[in-house]
Amino acid sequence: MPGSVNVEMSNNGVDFTTSYNSVVYTPHVNVASISPSLGPVSGGTPVVIGVSSAAMALLESCQFGRDIVLAEAIDGEMVCFSPHHEAGEVEISLIWSDMSGTRGTEPLMFKYFKMPRISMLVPSSGPTNGGTTVELYGDDFDAEGFYCRFGGLVAGRGLYVSSTSARCVTPAMPVGISYVEPSSNGEDFSAQQVQFEYTRMPLISSISPAFVSEKGGTNITVVGSGFLSS
Repeated sequence: MPGSVNVEMSNNGVDFTTSYNSVVYTPHVNVASISPSLGPVSGGTPVVIGVSSAAMALLESCQFGRDIVLAEAIDGEMVCFSPHHEAGEVEISLIWSDMSGTRGTEPLMFKYFKMPRISMLVPSSGPTNGGTTVELYGDDFDAEGFYCRFGGLVAGRGLYVSSTSARCVTPAMPVGISYVEPSSNGEDFSAQQVQFEYTRMPLISSISPAFVSEKGGTNITVVGSGFLSS
């Protein structure tokens, strides 16, 4: 049971010292997870430490590799903000206030990645009701995760294809230009200005002629609204 107890010595099992030295028993802490488990090399990712409510008060700081940052209580969770670091994996060790600064016994891994960048979208426009599969081309896409944000709205997890290619499905948005921002962890998004244009679906009112030869080659005229110039 957690708490402080006195430790005394005896040479005969009957007469004990009265020095009143004590040791502190602390609760056993199981660290179930960290979320997210990866972030950009620039740092600043809020990493939630999955510990019990009893252990929250004991968590003092987190060590990312060699760098130590203070733990903070935010919205009922213990959070450590990742420091900047070069790309690659580091161990996260937890430092407890009632354990004389000792580290946790089960280090967790955190991966630093370069922020993904988009150079081209195909297609670069789609209807306001969403659902368009967009091919994204760029650099530093991460196989562990790829997410897209359209106009500030996260579209969910995308499909990683390669380090230079991925796919995302557009969410519903109003008519206009939305900026597309990629992320490898769903938390930290690049601040790029790559544009995707939301348009109304075209409407066809008539087609002329209505009958054409099966051999093809006939020019037809389509009349309607919402057409875009190519």
